[in-house]
Amino acid sequence: MTMKNLILPILAVATLLGLSGCVTQPAANTPTSAAYTLGDRSTFGMDEIVVSLPFRDASSYQNLHISLGMIINPVRPSLSPEYEARDLVRRLEPRINATVSAAFQELGLQSLSSTKALRAKAITEAEAVLSQAIRNWTHAADYKIEVTVLSFYWTDPSVGRQPAAAASRW
Repeated sequence: MTMKNLILPILAVATLLGLSGCVTQPAANTPTSAAYTLGDRSTFGMDEIVVSLPFRDASSYQNLHISLGMIINPVRPSLSPEYEARDLVRRLEPRINATVSAAFQELGLQSLSSTKALRAKAITEAEAVLSQAIRNWTHAADYKIEVTVLSFYWTDPSVGRQPAAAASRW
């Protein structure tokens, strides 16, 4: 074969290799035996936030413990793997926790009856930070990232924040 005859097959193979690669697929919509395609693709639990708030029923401050989590799922095929979305959320954790804490410290007198509204406020504040951060990510439309409340409870002021889980590379 001459060099001219080899150029076309080499270009074809190079094009196929360049176009192939990992593509993140959304969860299956039909029955499947592949369990990895079902359920949430990635989750991330954030460190607990503790905010001291004036509490009506105790006539003193009480600690409100809030643990947020993120559920990350692809909504369409993407060249961006879900670990990139998870890493983005992980890096936003300090900013989200600080924003939620600051927003709650602006609140006045609370009671057990305000708990439902406070849960919603925690989600709204976290979603605002998340939306601002992913605004310029070109793959943002490929993923649905949901903020959820993992735990939410009141304690007296003697109960502080639970120790953060040890960071793991795996």
